[in-house]
Amino acid sequence: MAKGLAETLCLSTLALAVAAEWGRPRALRGSSSPASAPPSLTPNSTYVGTGLDTFWDTAPSCPELSSDPVGTVVVDPDNMSTWKTITMIDINGGLPVREGLLLSEGDNPLFVPFVSSQPLVNAVPGGRASKVKRAVIMAQPYSGEPMTIQQIYAMFCYHMKKVVYNQDALDSTLSIALLLPEADYGNFTLASEAWDPNTLPEGATMDYWASAGDYTNGADSVRGKFSSFEAFDRLVELVQSRIMDAFPNLDTITLWGYSGGCKFLSRWAFFSETLTQEAGKAKVQVVGGGCNSFMLFDRYRPSAACTPNESAAEHSPCASFYLASKANTDCDDYDHYPYGLGYVPSKYGYLRRILDQDERLEELKRGFANKSVAFLVGSWDDCNCKAGREGTFTNGPFCHHPEPHCNDCFPDVLYGVDVEVVGGSCAKELGGRTRFQRLSIWGDYLADFYNRTYGISYKLASAKYVGGHDVQAFIGNPLFVEMTQGNPQHR
Repeated sequence: MAKGLAETLCLSTLALAVAAEWGRPRALRGSSSPASAPPSLTPNSTYVGTGLDTFWDTAPSCPELSSDPVGTVVVDPDNMSTWKTITMIDINGGLPVREGLLLSEGDNPLFVPFVSSQPLVNAVPGGRASKVKRAVIMAQPYSGEPMTIQQIYAMFCYHMKKVVYNQDALDSTLSIALLLPEADYGNFTLASEAWDPNTLPEGATMDYWASAGDYTNGADSVRGKFSSFEAFDRLVELVQSRIMDAFPNLDTITLWGYSGGCKFLSRWAFFSETLTQEAGKAKVQVVGGGCNSFMLFDRYRPSAACTPNESAAEHSPCASFYLASKANTDCDDYDHYPYGLGYVPSKYGYLRRILDQDERLEELKRGFANKSVAFLVGSWDDCNCKAGREGTFTNGPFCHHPEPHCNDCFPDVLYGVDVEVVGGSCAKELGGRTRFQRLSIWGDYLADFYNRTYGISYKLASAKYVGGHDVQAFIGNPLFVEMTQGNPQHR
């Protein structure tokens, strides 16, 4: 299968699966279409089927992102009995709160949109705001085609229902999802009056990125030349700025991302100063799951013994790393960003401004050890279907759904299709052959790097769950719940 189509199946289908598939019994996953889809369903809408499991029947539903004018209260967010099941999601108004993150002012102000469980820009001290103890920010996944605000909202809603409600934390959690639009965002280009006329300057226009690869790796935006990393920096800084007045009890800001969102946060966490703990500010931390690749901090790479050419659903510690070169890797781009730091293209202005300062880069490398980050992966997320087709990797039985189809995104993708997303460039594969290998190796690499470079002991916080590329298993893992909600509880 062509790479672009495979990415579209694996990752843009992911958000739609939240709305249409995850509410259905697992045995029914992979049906070609959600049950009872209404004839009015359009590309600008996301549908939630009616065949919901027990959890969805008993838990409250998120408010509709409806077509009512901005500011209109469609339902009472404090009264759970008035919350409605999502049917059609429209970009034009209603709850949840829709605000804009301002990137620039002046004659041509730019912003990116976000949704949240209660006001952030317009937060009012007292009331609900005073109950907030933590902010949870979602990083959108990579997509082979543009993510829509409806898909972002569906994932945001699912997390609120599956985790926040289940932990009895609706009042104490400020949930936020920022949209990083792509250039082919065909269905709309938001202006301030269409999204948030109450807080954005008149004439503000939505900024966007040239591709999903650009926003997940921190490249500059098209209109304003703002890195997607910078956008997340500003969002975290906005939350921090409201602690003194609106959210006096907020003490932790957790950013979470799955699949491409995990890839995004693993790199953003390295470059961003917002994770550096400062007195008087909330702690900032990151938890990611299902990363398809990681960035290494120097030219050392794992030995061939650490990257077996077969699925195992387990991984022995990698104790051997060698100083790589073009010659001994047969890979000209082995240390190019986003897999290394040896060369960063010009479209990454935010990164190059940092990397041009040798002392600053050294501070980032040393300082990453003090940042609060955790990463998870499924033990069966140990597939590489592209390499399997090329005869350089043997995929296990948990990679086939069913034979002869090889799918390295199951169960977050349709059953009975071929999907090849994990394989890629030589630089990518030097870090491991599968997602499972890559996280295991990255943890061992960081331990080796910090011991070899600074003489200190480092252990990456990480966890495995039984399953494949499965966002439900990721969100339900105790480490994820602990990172986003504090001490896990159960309703």
